[in-house]
Amino acid sequence: MTTPELLAAVPDPDAVGRVFAAAADVLLANRRVEVGGFGVFELVTRKARAARNPRTGERVDVPARVGVRFRPAAALKARAAAVPPTRAGS
Repeated sequence: MTTPELLAAVPDPDAVGRVFAAAADVLLANRRVEVGGFGVFELVTRKARAARNPRTGERVDVPARVGVRFRPAAALKARAAAVPPTRAGS
């Protein structure tokens, strides 16, 4: 589902933007947002590491960075497990 589709499905589209903006603000301030029955968003620090350029084989230093991790709640996992599988690529 794209953002326009989500906004069309909700009676108050402005509320969707406000909810996501507030969740992002709380995530950045507290490093964690928990949405009951849906899951947990957390900021995680990824360590600096050495990698290789696959084309040249040259060593590349990848700096430390902060990313967002999502862990689905058990209720969401259970609902997803009930969805019938689709063919790959469709």
